[in-house]
Amino acid sequence: MSQENLLSSFGPVFDTHEHFGYFSEYCPTTPFLTLHDVINYAYMPAGQPSSDYKALCTSLQRYAGSSRLESLRLAFLDLFGIDLYPLSPSTLAGIDAKIQEESADPRHPFSIMMDRGNVEAFVMDIPAGKRLRWEDPSMRYTIRVDDVIFPFTTYKPGVYTVAPGPTTIETFAAEKGILLGTLDGFDDALEDYLQALKPSTAAIKIGTAYQRSNHFHLEENDDSEVTSIYSRIVSKDGAFSESETRRWGDYVVTRLLGFAQVENLPVQVHTGLASMQETSPLELVEIMTRFSAVTFDLFHGGYPFHHCVPGVLDKCSNARIDLCWMPILSDAATAELLGGIIEMGQANRVLAYGGDCQSPYGSYGALLTTKKVIARVLGAFMDRGRLALDDAIAMANAMLWDTPAETFHWENSFT
Repeated sequence: MSQENLLSSFGPVFDTHEHFGYFSEYCPTTPFLTLHDVINYAYMPAGQPSSDYKALCTSLQRYAGSSRLESLRLAFLDLFGIDLYPLSPSTLAGIDAKIQEESADPRHPFSIMMDRGNVEAFVMDIPAGKRLRWEDPSMRYTIRVDDVIFPFTTYKPGVYTVAPGPTTIETFAAEKGILLGTLDGFDDALEDYLQALKPSTAAIKIGTAYQRSNHFHLEENDDSEVTSIYSRIVSKDGAFSESETRRWGDYVVTRLLGFAQVENLPVQVHTGLASMQETSPLELVEIMTRFSAVTFDLFHGGYPFHHCVPGVLDKCSNARIDLCWMPILSDAATAELLGGIIEMGQANRVLAYGGDCQSPYGSYGALLTTKKVIARVLGAFMDRGRLALDDAIAMANAMLWDTPAETFHWENSFT
């Protein structure tokens, strides 16, 4: 009963989505979404598009028992009254028909997330050139320049070359007529780019854990080595060592964090699953200590390195932990982490929800899963007499709204 009381008492929700491909790639085709799309967008690769529901059942069967399948199951059950599991072709066909019917309305993501999910604010990772099509008072964006932090491609282990094609800043500079021949020119272009996007921006995002270590160092180019590295990047010629790619990335991140500090912007950082090489939240302690005035929003609960998170929160008062994506990776690990954070007295440092699926159905399922985890964990504390109902409700709503709203200064106008 305590868990039911908690769930019914949850208030508005703040969504710290990392990416929402449906929002960023939407074009007016009808229908836009199919069940096959939704499954792919919920981290269950389903192969080539097909209406062969028997084959789709076979593809989904490998995820039986997983948090991601259960999350999608919760969404369909709540939205359509159809239970996805046990899997059958007729069930999938019925769900597919519902999705195609709903997605004929281009506003249906908002209907699902806001009207059904009570989500009142979104921080979305949408490319700058595609923001205008989704202008909405509920939505702010991140600035993400991963291709500038790591503009390299692997030539052979430990050796890199500059990736082909222009980076975000090179494209911006070309449009504005800014010369990038010197490091000073690059610095000016980066500053101009950040300033141009600032009015609609809620955070800077660093997602390079897929390309490099999260162990960032303060890099001020005191020995002019970064100047030399940059000149070779501009020429797009020659090979770069691991240490050179790290120094360049550290330099860009130092510039980004300096901007965030001046402009009072939080910084989101992808931690955990990615390259799995130095992607633990522990790797960020050094840079978080250096930039103690910047609020760091550590994504994905650090999973599967989540056991260190309560200690990181205790060490770095400017750190917040974001459970975005984690409940649909492992609801058991999320519950374990949340319990440890509460035991450490750090519950006010949790941003509980980020859908992180590229369709509203996956994101809605992630929301239902997140709420169930919160209710289960807080209910257990109540059952042990360690939390009263009113305190548990307040704690849950702080995780779902108060803490993210404070982190992203949502009460302030964006001008």
